[in-house]
Amino acid sequence: MIKITKKVVITVLIAALLLVALWLYLDKEPLQPEARLSASAHDKQSPANAPAALDDAKPQTKLKVDTSNFAQCQQTFFQLRQGQQQWIRESVGNFSDYLDEGYSVDEITVAIDAFRNSNFAAMFRAKQLRKNAEVTKINAMLAEKLEEHMPGAAAKGLSVQRKVPSGLLEGFADLPLAEQQQIADSGEISVDDVAYVIAESELSDDDIILLIDGLPDASATVGYEYLEEALSLLDFAAMAGRSKVFNRLLDAGLTPTHDAYLGSTMEWALSGLMNCCEKHEQRAEIINRLITLGARARFSEQSAESVMGHFPRRFYRFDEDEIETLRQQFNVNLLTIKPRQTLTTETHGRLYQGLVSERDAYLEEQLDIADVAETRSACQQTVEAIVQQWQPQSRYDVMEEAVARYGDSPSAIIADLADISPFAVDLYRQIHQNNAQRMKGTEVIDEVIQPLVDGDIERVLTHLQQQSLTDAERWYLVGQIMLVDVAYYQQLQQTDLLPQPLQHHQLKRFDMNLDTIKTLNDVGYDIAATDNRGKTLLYYAVNEKDLQLTTWLLDQGVPYKGDEQGADPMLLALRHAGSDYEFERINQMIDALMATNPEITRFHQSRMAVIKLRFPERYQQLIEQYPSLAISEQTPLPKVQ
Repeated sequence: MIKITKKVVITVLIAALLLVALWLYLDKEPLQPEARLSASAHDKQSPANAPAALDDAKPQTKLKVDTSNFAQCQQTFFQLRQGQQQWIRESVGNFSDYLDEGYSVDEITVAIDAFRNSNFAAMFRAKQLRKNAEVTKINAMLAEKLEEHMPGAAAKGLSVQRKVPSGLLEGFADLPLAEQQQIADSGEISVDDVAYVIAESELSDDDIILLIDGLPDASATVGYEYLEEALSLLDFAAMAGRSKVFNRLLDAGLTPTHDAYLGSTMEWALSGLMNCCEKHEQRAEIINRLITLGARARFSEQSAESVMGHFPRRFYRFDEDEIETLRQQFNVNLLTIKPRQTLTTETHGRLYQGLVSERDAYLEEQLDIADVAETRSACQQTVEAIVQQWQPQSRYDVMEEAVARYGDSPSAIIADLADISPFAVDLYRQIHQNNAQRMKGTEVIDEVIQPLVDGDIERVLTHLQQQSLTDAERWYLVGQIMLVDVAYYQQLQQTDLLPQPLQHHQLKRFDMNLDTIKTLNDVGYDIAATDNRGKTLLYYAVNEKDLQLTTWLLDQGVPYKGDEQGADPMLLALRHAGSDYEFERINQMIDALMATNPEITRFHQSRMAVIKLRFPERYQQLIEQYPSLAISEQTPLPKVQ
């Protein structure tokens, strides 16, 4: 909960938390796909699963890359990505410095998008476009005053900022109209306050319109950095589906936005329309009004079968049925929205092209590759050739198609998905079933934080059992307690805080590793049980690629077991083998699992087909050791990822 006060809020910004926040917001959609060093849409490797990072020292022998070999190309792509990040740290630094060298905001935006990602590019661009915003100027003044009184405060992560929303808006909805009008006309309410209440509050449209009418300039730039990277109140109204507010802003003279990189008003409206389960009529009204105003959006596809597009942090996607439903029920024709062009490396690539040359020269020296550009190009062709041979559907799309066919029959959905892929069944269960384990935050946790930190678990549990809690809130509290110490599971079992027995799939919240599982085993957790998704702990250990935990569980007699739809530990291990760099570790896991003499099904064979396609040497090694894994030329590739 946000407690609004009239005092200036002093925010201590911990650098580590900022980095985590930035990581969570990263998206993978590039401005120009060819500028990326990504090998394939189907192979997103994490550092934990990838080969050793670029060494600080220059290799002593020349790196020989067989550009016709998928595995070598994948490893080379990873090394190039790692090398690029090292080059950015050492040679590029802060992209904002290029403003002093005469590069435009557009040119720098394109370069950041190409060498970092669209999140960083959007953050940079929004910051530049907000430089003259009222709240930006106020915060700059407060920062100067803080530095005067506390030299070095900024370096320590301390900052002072104008509170958004204003404390004057506390309890605004409950005030008499006369008092509301007085606040609206006070001159103390800014576009940032209004943007906040449009996006984040439950104030009525009439209350918000009252505030808008009191603004000296409703078209001023929204500068509050912790809101969405939208710069106009019109964008916030479109995103929130507030058609009455939207129309009032249009009447006040605001016009649809169309920034060359950030989301346009139409794009915010489309994103809101796709994600909402309410306000369809209002959102449709907004889009129709925008269509009449000639507002545009970027599209990767715009046809009667599919309409989709994306902008930083957001996307919109409508299938054939949704397109037709919008047309019939709300008179919204998505095909009449005009497409728009945004920044590209061709139109604004001056900085990008220069940095490409610098980067490749750096990589050639560090990796000792004669021609990085040629190697990258040749490997991209190799990878693309493999990708063309296997183009699986996403699990999500397959699941949604089954839900559309058998929406009122979970058993029919599971049976349909099980024929396609056990992994699609898993996704369905995660999203649509086992809702009994859903969590919902509660402020009650604030009342027990101190005793929890002090280790006084009995005091914590006594207090919590006296509260009136929903099951979702109980699961949330159980999670918070076990995050402090999983051994508290022993005490939790003696209370009514556990709505149901703890399930294996819930353990991923608590860093599922050998130490965690050993601790739980010591305090009474049944490590040999099967959870409500039909899985044993062995399945989840293999899913985490944890060889140590996998072998320990087998030593403890945890059974090798799959669910009724065909998902088992061996299937996971073979999926890892078809995409993971560290095959030696995965191979050891396969050795441990094959010792249990598992049944080999058509799903295992289809995963072997992926290994054979991508890593023929790896496939040969496996079938020589385990002939039962061999497949024929007719063995099909999996239908889903």
